Amino acid sequence: MTKESISRAAETVPTDDAALNLRTLLEQQRQLYQAVVQQQRELVCRFKPDTTMLYANESYCRYYGKPVEEIVGTKFVDYIPEEVRDGVLASLVSLGPDTTNVYERIDIRPDGSQVWLHWHRSAVSDGNGNVVEIQAVGRDITEVKLAQESLRQQRERYLAIIEDQAEPILRFTPEGVRTFVNRAYCALRERTAEELVGGNIYEWHSAEFSQKLKDVLSDIEADQVKTFELEDPSISRGPRWIQWNCRAFGDETGRVVEYQAVARDTTAEKRQRRALEALNTIAADAGKSSRDRIRALLEFGCSHFGLEYGILSEISGSKYTIEEAVSPDGSLAEGAIFKVSDTYCSEVVRSGAPVGFTCASDSPWQSHPCFELTGLEAYVAAPVYVQGNVFGTLNFSSMHVAPEEFSQDDFDFLILFSHWVAFQITSDRQQNALEQENALRAHAELMLERQVVRLEQSNAELEQ
Repeated sequence: MTKESISRAAETVPTDDAALNLRTLLEQQRQLYQAVVQQQRELVCRFKPDTTMLYANESYCRYYGKPVEEIVGTKFVDYIPEEVRDGVLASLVSLGPDTTNVYERIDIRPDGSQVWLHWHRSAVSDGNGNVVEIQAVGRDITEVKLAQESLRQQRERYLAIIEDQAEPILRFTPEGVRTFVNRAYCALRERTAEELVGGNIYEWHSAEFSQKLKDVLSDIEADQVKTFELEDPSISRGPRWIQWNCRAFGDETGRVVEYQAVARDTTAEKRQRRALEALNTIAADAGKSSRDRIRALLEFGCSHFGLEYGILSEISGSKYTIEEAVSPDGSLAEGAIFKVSDTYCSEVVRSGAPVGFTCASDSPWQSHPCFELTGLEAYVAAPVYVQGNVFGTLNFSSMHVAPEEFSQDDFDFLILFSHWVAFQITSDRQQNALEQENALRAHAELMLERQVVRLEQSNAELEQ
């Protein structure tokens, strides 16, 4: 009940003793109501629809640093920041008879400080349904707004850190619905964040792979982290081995409500391990000749790089000779001779370092004589040095575009392969030299033995 309604009720009661007692009671209630309002920490005021102030409690007066006499009768819209006036007036117009609304706005205190106020306003109407007064209760929410702004800035910093990570990161619900993805994850999937968020992590996978992933996730309890590795066949550039570091977030009951996963592509590491194991196996096969082992290395290199042709060449001056080769149709003949300038290997010899490209037709390599003569699209090679001199090249090539760009790891392994080939060539040369030396020694010993026999025969004849 408002102060005015109490006053009007008091004025209409009869003037007998009972009515007088009731009037006294109503006045006491009015004073009690006013005392309660005055003691409120919130800012309480009443004003006409044109913002003319009718009442303000002590908290309101203290807040604006004015006595009530300087407030009542003035329009509060005149002392609020100009940039929010239109919004305030528009919010008042939206108040219908006996309705309420909530409004937040910036305000400037007498000391010049900027604050945020939260207003809850109620419209009072007359008997004809016209709004005649508005009562408003205001609360300083500056600290809340500052806390919200601090949280917003912290979230932005967190998101900036996450976005800048080289590792793919995503968040998703227990049902698999993505709630967040960073740029690296978008690059991995070759899709935009708008395409990914809201989609399901299982949507591109087979039932078998999805079940395997669900089984792994179901073992992660709230606030636990688990690392696991799966081969993902759904990535557009080919199956990749992905190591996931996955954390489960739980609610107050311990129920998992979201997962955050950080991915690391371990495909290159697995390829490196496989390459080392293959090289060790080839090198340890003492039952094969050096040429057979080099051929086995060429076959593995074709598989490792995803290319069709593997060649060990010998280069002498302008002459390029195929020493060993593997090809799908056996079209590369050992002993075949070409001009070095007509091969991509001319650039390897010139630079003395590995050379590789995946698509010659879409690069400056399209003008090279080798592309014009053969149409080879992909190529990777390293020089082979024997006793400090260029022996030739170890190279792999294809008529088709390579499945992915050659990495520094690819170049490093190619150099390792070329060193092993150089060792085999050197060993063969040393073995050949040793065999020749042994043959010469055996021949010399035989000749010496024959000379001794002849000498003994001659001595025997003289003695007779």
